[in-house]
Amino acid sequence: MKDLTPAHMRGGPRNCPSIHELDDGSLLIVGKRGAQQAYDGNVGMALDEEAVIISPDLLSDYVAGEVAALKAALAEAREVIDLKNLKIDDLIEELNVNFPSRGRP
Repeated sequence: MKDLTPAHMRGGPRNCPSIHELDDGSLLIVGKRGAQQAYDGNVGMALDEEAVIISPDLLSDYVAGEVAALKAALAEAREVIDLKNLKIDDLIEELNVNFPSRGRP
């Protein structure tokens, strides 16, 4: 289990809120019990679920990291697409040189 709690929010072993990444990639969030009384009843929960209240700061670093990873993946994908487009443009140019249209559009 990996502790994803922002450093400035970490305390002793029994302090909350905290967020942890489990081995399967899911997130374990620890917050204050009794959140059921804090919401207006419009949030559905199963009998085996319990709501917790956490500070938005708890997820800010995690979300920022996920956004940064997505931006990096997008930039890499753009580079691959640009490279492929460049190769396609070169291929089209080569075809135009080697096989002129002879007056056809």
